[in-house]
Amino acid sequence: MTPRTRIVAATLGAALLGGALVASPATAQQRDFTNGLATHGVPTDTDVPRVSVDANRSTVQMTMRTENLGDDFDAEVYLAQRKVPDGGHGLMMRAEVRDGVLTSLHGSSMPDVTEEVNVTQLPADALAFSRRGADVTLGVRTSLLPWTGAIHVGGQLDDRAGSTRFIAESAPTGFGVFPTFLGPVTTAADPTTTALSLSAPWQVYGQARATVLTATVPAGAAGSVTFRDGATTLGTVKQVGGVARLSLPRALRAGVHTLTATFAPTDRVRYSPSTAATWLTVSAQPTTTTVRVSKSKQKYRGKPARLAVTVSGRASGTVTILDGRRRLKVVRVNDGRATYTLPRTLKAGKHRITAVFRPAIAGTYAGSTSRPARLTVTR
Repeated sequence: MTPRTRIVAATLGAALLGGALVASPATAQQRDFTNGLATHGVPTDTDVPRVSVDANRSTVQMTMRTENLGDDFDAEVYLAQRKVPDGGHGLMMRAEVRDGVLTSLHGSSMPDVTEEVNVTQLPADALAFSRRGADVTLGVRTSLLPWTGAIHVGGQLDDRAGSTRFIAESAPTGFGVFPTFLGPVTTAADPTTTALSLSAPWQVYGQARATVLTATVPAGAAGSVTFRDGATTLGTVKQVGGVARLSLPRALRAGVHTLTATFAPTDRVRYSPSTAATWLTVSAQPTTTTVRVSKSKQKYRGKPARLAVTVSGRASGTVTILDGRRRLKVVRVNDGRATYTLPRTLKAGKHRITAVFRPAIAGTYAGSTSRPARLTVTR
């Protein structure tokens, strides 16, 4: 690359002076460059109107979008650590094609593009060449780049008729002045951002209307969002138009819940995952407990009265039956209902019977105490 860089520095001035290549990013790994110096009006000239660069953790490749390219040409691609290759690491690939057949493919890397020392020849199996119609592509295994971080690209295309097209962002103005390469591109995946919102900041256990989680992610990155409540996965939803939604379970228990949304891109090479979090406060569903006595009077040691206990919300749990402050019995509540037969040996006099509800599972229903039902016991 060192001699080639010097050739580019010395000769690009006449070829490219006054023009530039304008880049439109797709991702940080994929860049398309349009050559403002393309000679579209000369149908017989070999030209490179556009260049595409594709870098990832496995390979780095540059595609020359050519015009009027014959079957005999030499193509070179330069990868550089610096945008202006006046130092820093570099790598060169060269392909020679005769009569439409690849006759030579080789490359080298060096710690300093301005010096012809410590040049390392690249193994042939680490390089790649292809031509598909007007597109000429050269690639190299990413692990052979002698640096990490940003990559800048340049190159040139020579046809056997003597036409040369250079690839760079701008031209030098004299001998010994280096061109400005295209880029940067990176082998790292593009970062993504995920935002998470709630249709309401709180929820009641068992409420009829579900709270909706909405995750907003990059619309251009296909993928799915996994919603979690702490370590519990609530569901995975494919993003559509940059949005994924999930209705929260109505049976979330009371407390503060840490909810997260993790975006997993389909293309893990191009995009990295991201996570957002929010918090939801869930309260227990209030209950009302009522007690009804089958009769208002009973005789001592006579036929006892029966209690019917009802808990709102069809809650399950237990009720403690109290006669004043005296505990008579703990009775199971199923589907919001319980019954109990009062003792035949209640003392003569007036009694205030209450039921105290306790839910079967904490954080679901709130406890409640009934108003007293009155009972008179006679001799």
